Amino acid sequence: METCSQLYGTFLSSLMQDCLRTFSHLGVLSDGFYSKSFSDAQDDIASVIQKWVAEPRDEVTLREEILASSIFGKSLERAVIEGLPFCFYAECNRARGWIPGSLAQLACELLFNVDGTLRTDVDSYIQAFSFRYLRQLSLAFSKVETIEPVVGDEITGFVHRVMRSPDLYAMYANPFLEFRKVITVARMLLRDVLMDGSEMTASLHQWNESPFGRHGPGAVQGGEVGREKWRLSLNPRVPTGIYEGQTGMLSSIMPDNGDELMSRLCLVPKDIKRNRLICIEPKELMFAQQGLMKVLIELIERHPLTRESICFHDQSYQFWLSRRKGKATIDLEDASDLVSIKLLKLLLPKKVAALLLRYRSSAIELPDGHVLRAHQTAFTMGNALCFPVETLIFWALSTAACVVDDARVYDLDARRVVNLQASADRYRCHVFGDDIIIPERYFEAVIVALHQAGLVVNRKKSCGPLTRVRESCGSYWWDNHDVRIVRFTTHRCDDPNHAYIVWKYCQTFASYGFENVAAALLGLVKDVIPNCEFDPVSIRVGLGNGSMRWNRTLQRLEAKVPVPKGIDKREVLSGDIGLYAYFTQQATHPVLTRGVQCTKLRWVPISELPRI
Repeated sequence: METCSQLYGTFLSSLMQDCLRTFSHLGVLSDGFYSKSFSDAQDDIASVIQKWVAEPRDEVTLREEILASSIFGKSLERAVIEGLPFCFYAECNRARGWIPGSLAQLACELLFNVDGTLRTDVDSYIQAFSFRYLRQLSLAFSKVETIEPVVGDEITGFVHRVMRSPDLYAMYANPFLEFRKVITVARMLLRDVLMDGSEMTASLHQWNESPFGRHGPGAVQGGEVGREKWRLSLNPRVPTGIYEGQTGMLSSIMPDNGDELMSRLCLVPKDIKRNRLICIEPKELMFAQQGLMKVLIELIERHPLTRESICFHDQSYQFWLSRRKGKATIDLEDASDLVSIKLLKLLLPKKVAALLLRYRSSAIELPDGHVLRAHQTAFTMGNALCFPVETLIFWALSTAACVVDDARVYDLDARRVVNLQASADRYRCHVFGDDIIIPERYFEAVIVALHQAGLVVNRKKSCGPLTRVRESCGSYWWDNHDVRIVRFTTHRCDDPNHAYIVWKYCQTFASYGFENVAAALLGLVKDVIPNCEFDPVSIRVGLGNGSMRWNRTLQRLEAKVPVPKGIDKREVLSGDIGLYAYFTQQATHPVLTRGVQCTKLRWVPISELPRI
């Protein structure tokens, strides 16, 4: 129990030291108006150490502290993104009397005027660091998953979302709404990408001859893990065609099973306050979904209209694109649950929509045992087809909204003037799941189109043309300055598993410039894993004996350092199931990590080493 507050207190005190050092380096504390903050900050650091380290607290007290600080941090982000006034003292009172310290008050004074509006007379870099410090101070532990979250009305809200049926057909039939034009252009784009399903059908015929159904790393309804998932059941409720041409190989490994194939709703911690709801699919359906997902992703990533807008295997382009001028970012709320069957049938070619909907579970078993049937959501989170299908739909709607908005401005007919390739280039929209990057001049038009399609835009995370920050796919920018923060997923550092997680945070904190935080956390890690050392002096001395190298392939300087190592457990799959796994390119045995037990030498980029 002692480490519950020790990690938190060590982090807070070292973060304040880093902030104090940075403000002194930037010359902020030399101003007579802020000079008193230096002595106040020293007192704050001493009080934090006394409160959280010298006098350990329990998990209940720590949880209340984290909840209060997260309220302050969320209010700060909302004020900056939505342009709302922000008052330091009022927000502290609103956050259950949370006291962030004198440095946080100084950072707020550098960001906001007395009336709560953003200041424009302070250097952009100073404001970026102030914003980053406030977010790191208040939101660092907001995603801790080991503290039991409060279960609210998540299930009730989920049932409401998946059972809702927006009247999209009536809106589409109304000739006076822009929605009809948006849907028309979106259908033209998707018809060109999917080609009426002819290529997907051809791939499925190839599937029958050379199977590529597969299993992913996620959970399945029966609870099977690893190679146990390959012991499928030849279920008559699974659509015929999935096993055609494969019955000779599968008949000996798939017993008959007539049980109804339904998904099971489960709750996993999302952050300290909320749960994430995921539907666990039966392994028979997941087997088909994974194979069909592979076909769909390959088709999207190589098509001329979408290959520069959608990339499923690398989101770094989306990460860096969000900082460019002229771009706006849109975030959708509960996107997976709100893509309805009506929207899917309205946009996709009939053959494609029918093919995709064949491999969805028609019923959902709730945690209380009730079964939810006839739900209107196309693919819930947990279905392998959910992510690529929603990405493609959001791309088509966003691009079509840009085309229609330009046609409205210039009084043109979007259906007649639209050129698919030209539209995809001029109105380039980049989509990765529910993160959308669009040209900022179409910000409101795209939001209206998404709303009319039955989706909900999260205004708290959507950054328009008047916002100084941009946020997408983990990136966070303030006027082209990186203001990302580290979010802990554990509040302990008393065993090898948790110490390994904290050790990785040391590298990230060092790369972000928080050197005192990296050094303090590394001290906690060494108490659990003594051999986990990072000594820049010995690395420089060992330059001639092979402890450093230049990696030509990755174009980076690397050092060989000891890192925590886990126990490897390999599973062996033999017989007919192993043969089938081999033919589906799943022959490699998975490695399951079972806790950190020792260290090993590994080549690590110099940029990831703590600069301490």
